[in-house]
Amino acid sequence: MSKSEYMRRPSGMLKHVVMLRGFGVAGDKVDAVRTRFMAGMGRHEIARELSLSYSAVCNTITDEARKWREEERLARLVEDERRIIVTRTVVFGSELRRVRHSLPRVSMHVAALEGRP
Repeated sequence: MSKSEYMRRPSGMLKHVVMLRGFGVAGDKVDAVRTRFMAGMGRHEIARELSLSYSAVCNTITDEARKWREEERLARLVEDERRIIVTRTVVFGSELRRVRHSLPRVSMHVAALEGRP
């Protein structure tokens, strides 16, 4: 059975699960949802303002919120006279992630990054 056949079933849990988890916001509106969510808008307000279904907005936020928050936290790390920001690529589960580390700007770290002994 295809997904559309499940959707036509008159009752049952499977129909409910497919309807809730099967759909999200289209790619072109994900950025708009992210901007509004990170600004503190509620899910109902976002759905109403962007003319999207509430379940699609909820699915998108549920799937992406952790990543959005982590990106925002990392964006706040700025290199200055007190710290050095080092970016490394690490394997996390089955995906590659770029991780930024904040190190204190001490002679040992500066020497290591410049390749000096």
